[in-house]
Amino acid sequence: MRTLSSTLLAAQKDPSAVPFVKVTVTDQIADIVRLRWERLHNGSETDAYHAVTIPADGSLLRLRVDPAGPTLHYQRTTAPDDESDFSSWASLGSVADAGVALSANGHNVLRAYVASNGSDIKVEDSSDDGATFGSAVTAASLANVAWLAVALKSNGDALLFYANATTVYAVRRATGSWGTPAAWPHSANSIDGVAVALFGDFHVAIAGADTNDDPRLWTVIYGDGVFQTMDTWSALLEVAEADDGSDMSFSAPFLSYVDTARLFFIEA
Repeated sequence: MRTLSSTLLAAQKDPSAVPFVKVTVTDQIADIVRLRWERLHNGSETDAYHAVTIPADGSLLRLRVDPAGPTLHYQRTTAPDDESDFSSWASLGSVADAGVALSANGHNVLRAYVASNGSDIKVEDSSDDGATFGSAVTAASLANVAWLAVALKSNGDALLFYANATTVYAVRRATGSWGTPAAWPHSANSIDGVAVALFGDFHVAIAGADTNDDPRLWTVIYGDGVFQTMDTWSALLEVAEADDGSDMSFSAPFLSYVDTARLFFIEA
């Protein structure tokens, strides 16, 4: 038998009691912080391929392709807030009208883009939070590259994912050298975006259409030897789906992991 505390015994004998309900409201869903978006800038740039990352010093790094050139543009904002100038870009020269990618790990940053020949995927490294970059290195080559995604590890190793119209490839950098690319074991009629985040293994988001031309948004794991065997692909997991002829499509995914995995994409 449980005994009551003296406080509860006194309350039990009180001739009148007023019950109350205590409500605690937090801006969370299942202990996950709900993001509240705020527009910091309304730019006039043409909607096109772009990438963003934040290194350890808190700078906001952005990379985009201007399809009118096409030319590559880079921006580093050291203390981003609602009064920062997000309209100033540094032109980095001619490139292909194709995907770009950025990844930061600590103070190290890697940026990737497709050379003007439309085939060579170039990568550049920074060790000072994106303030300066070294010379470009060709990580892989593929005709008609359309999409890029890259994840940088703390030891400088990296995984580059890239795709043409129908196939996704992965190539690993280990101890400074890029290895042999490997195609995924899956099939798609079209690829409309690739993104990657490193948490444990490499988690990849892919937008496109399946072999029936049904729009799909998938995730797949590329192994780094944590839960998925090194350099192997998991099965595809469907995150969003639609039917062919539904006038719906999925594209341009972005995947990140901070407090939890967060996946963003365009549904049109």
